[in-house]
Amino acid sequence: MTSSHSPGATKPSTPKRTPRRTKAPAEPTQLRLLDGGRATPRAWQLDARTRRIGRERVAEAREILRRAQPPEPGSGHQIAG
Repeated sequence: MTSSHSPGATKPSTPKRTPRRTKAPAEPTQLRLLDGGRATPRAWQLDARTRRIGRERVAEAREILRRAQPPEPGSGHQIAG
């Protein structure tokens, strides 16, 4: 089998074709929003009683921390870690 090209010849360059972009059918670009009207509270929402109790416990913890005295330097108390 013989080649029709001489050994030192290069192939003629062919222009590269860019694929044509076809227009897609018109589709809405904005996301559809879900209906937000719910009759029941979401599972992650806390009811008023739970929020009230939580606030009371946080206030108690803050008061305890406010009253706590840091150990005197050199008293032998070390922070566990």
